[in-house]
Amino acid sequence: MTVAAILCENVGSSDVGPYILTNTVELPTTVIAFIQKRCPTYRLKYSRTVGRRYFANNCPKCGMISGDFYLHSEPGGPFFPTDQEEASALTIETITVDKKYFARTGCGYGTAELILQFAKRFPPY
Repeated sequence: MTVAAILCENVGSSDVGPYILTNTVELPTTVIAFIQKRCPTYRLKYSRTVGRRYFANNCPKCGMISGDFYLHSEPGGPFFPTDQEEASALTIETITVDKKYFARTGCGYGTAELILQFAKRFPPY
């Protein structure tokens, strides 16, 4: 199953990045369109576990949500690589932006740097 996540290098925050966005409830339409063109099963969906809707990956066959906790918070999971080998299995496609965007989201720390360092990269969009 193809899954998507958003990794942000430049965030208007006093915290040190980069970040991987999690439990995202609002994104710019241009970002949603970019992701859904590549991963149509990434969409806003209700999670009974979290008790609200957020952008999540969903099974293309049955529509079941694949929650952010399992993708982002389990060591060795798709967006929680623990070493160079796991990070190099990921791919990054860059979205070049020319203005600030607003997103209502949480963020994960720690693994984004490993992903940036070792993931395969596509040319910028």
